[in-house]
Amino acid sequence: MEFVKPSLKWKKKIVPFSSLTWSGTDTQASRIVEFDLPWNPFDKDFPKWKIAKGDVVELWFEGSDHAWFVGVITAREKTDAIGTAHFVARDYMHYLLRSTGTYIFKKTTPEAITKKVCGDVGIKTQNLFKTGINIKKMIFEGATLYDIIVKAYRKVKAETKKNYLPVMLGNKVTVLEKGNASGVELTQGVNITSATYSDNTDNMVDLVKIYNSKHKKTGEVKNDKNISSYGVYMQAYQKEDGVNAKKAAKAMLQGTTREASIEALGDIRAMSGFSLQIKDPATGMTGKFFITSDTHTFENNTHMMSLDLAWKDTMEEGAETWKKETTTTSSTSTVSYGGYGGTVVTPATKTPKKPQTNKTYGYYVDGLRTGPQTCNATTYHSHTGCVLLKNEKKKNSQSTVHKMLVLNLRKKKDIQGRNIKPCAACWSNGQPNIVKKKSLAQTDPRYQAKPGINTKTDPRYR
Repeated sequence: MEFVKPSLKWKKKIVPFSSLTWSGTDTQASRIVEFDLPWNPFDKDFPKWKIAKGDVVELWFEGSDHAWFVGVITAREKTDAIGTAHFVARDYMHYLLRSTGTYIFKKTTPEAITKKVCGDVGIKTQNLFKTGINIKKMIFEGATLYDIIVKAYRKVKAETKKNYLPVMLGNKVTVLEKGNASGVELTQGVNITSATYSDNTDNMVDLVKIYNSKHKKTGEVKNDKNISSYGVYMQAYQKEDGVNAKKAAKAMLQGTTREASIEALGDIRAMSGFSLQIKDPATGMTGKFFITSDTHTFENNTHMMSLDLAWKDTMEEGAETWKKETTTTSSTSTVSYGGYGGTVVTPATKTPKKPQTNKTYGYYVDGLRTGPQTCNATTYHSHTGCVLLKNEKKKNSQSTVHKMLVLNLRKKKDIQGRNIKPCAACWSNGQPNIVKKKSLAQTDPRYQAKPGINTKTDPRYR
């Protein structure tokens, strides 16, 4: 695709940026625009753009009849020296990423759930992918609205055999089928400047055992070929109401993860969540690939892009759902919590155990902020009902496992240097790995076809 001139608009004025990046990923899919403006605080006659936080900016491309990005300024940086002022704008999806809610949905479709949670924060929707499948029951407690949408659509993934992607069309939310073709073709020696690829077994799952609500095994699915080649990587799945257990367990199987990175001449249609075609015999990268992150850079009348690619299309997990099921044994009862991807099944115990991930909510005593005062101050718990925490007189504080380990606990250690560990009485698995998020600082397939829309360049309108 030939160079397409970008235009940045603020209050209907063209902003003369010196450089601009437009980026996104296929997880937490809020796109970002970052741009620099010439800055001279000592020259009274030098143009001073009074762009404020909260102002709306739009990114247009020559020949298009719609804005490819609409977002609000969320950060600014200026210096007391001559140079540039830096601005960051995020699209309206970031409101769903930053807002949380508690909901109970019964016999509701994913599209209806999406419309409800978006409406609660004043964001409109359009062209939501219609599944027509009513979900029997979903309960969310303090989950981000974005993750609720993803989880709702993921709930029907086993039935529809499709992956889904929430994106912004201007200031409206839509949900598309993930992996649709962008129309981009890249060829070594023509528009690819560099390429690398790798493969690993880090996310492999080749055996999934299925359990009922009483923790009895009812079946399993497996990949015999991968087990023979790589060994057993096992997960457990607890049957959920209204879900085909075998299909759900089969969807948890994962093979070898293959990834690639490409530097190429820019094409505005290459966006995260869509697929493209590559011809690169030197690295063996030939065929269809899925874009997991993209960064488009516009500077000095040039457009270059950096893409992270995957051989297989996947869908992010979404919010954790809560399902309380009480079963009675001789003198005790257990409570199992149904999380995304299935619950890791544990035997009956005096306190309920819950699987943890980086997004899982946990609790700790406030004394942890100023130093451990009791044994509980060096552990974090899955809920306030834990036998080791419920008698603690100090106030319990809530956070996610990721934030506790990375932000509040200063890289897993408190101020006295003791390791912070998960409570063995209420967590069903060990301390999770800390996932370092990829930077979001990285033609338009997000739209469904509509009369009067330029569908030749914008893949979002298909």
